[in-house]
Amino acid sequence: MFSIFKTKYRPGLAPTRIEALTDSIFGFAITLLVLALVVPELSEAQLSSGALLSYLIALLPKFVTYLVSALVISIFWIGHTILFAFVKKTDRFFMLLNVFFIITIGFFPFPVALLGKYPYQLEAIVLYGATLVTSGLLFASIWMYASHKRHLISNKLSDALIKKGNIIVAVAPVVYFLAVLLAFVVPQLTLAIYAIVPAIYVVPSVVDELVEAGAIE
Repeated sequence: MFSIFKTKYRPGLAPTRIEALTDSIFGFAITLLVLALVVPELSEAQLSSGALLSYLIALLPKFVTYLVSALVISIFWIGHTILFAFVKKTDRFFMLLNVFFIITIGFFPFPVALLGKYPYQLEAIVLYGATLVTSGLLFASIWMYASHKRHLISNKLSDALIKKGNIIVAVAPVVYFLAVLLAFVVPQLTLAIYAIVPAIYVVPSVVDELVEAGAIE
């Protein structure tokens, strides 16, 4: 009567619920980012004196932070979408890793708003970077756990592709961690790294090409 519990093959849980929850958090996080950009209430006298232009110039750090951060979140979403093209089943630990990952994504608008308001304060720079490091490490953990011995991913993936995937997901958190350390010496350079890293991930990788070519089902 207990033979069902002794089966050697357990298909696991379908990843569709994880994708649905994750997509909603990503959309919510990107929406929250723009809330840091507040439209001012100016009088006719202030408008006549050019106060609106001054206000928009003062908002420039927030605009830049918003654009970079929206790109970061979008790249995480793209990466997560590509990752789940390989994932065929899930388990409890995999789901928990994903939950912790989307918690950091949901938290992201706070350090974004803080950095936009205090772009040259060390605390804001470090918190922003620490959030990026945490998100990156959790995302890397999701892929590495799923691909370990291929127990949650497609069996069609070669060892070479899995290793390339490991490198791709590990680069960003390592670079962000180094950038956080650099903030204690040259904070301006850290800010530049925060802006440059997302631009690098815009370039399609080998994984993108395989997915687009229909290399996996």
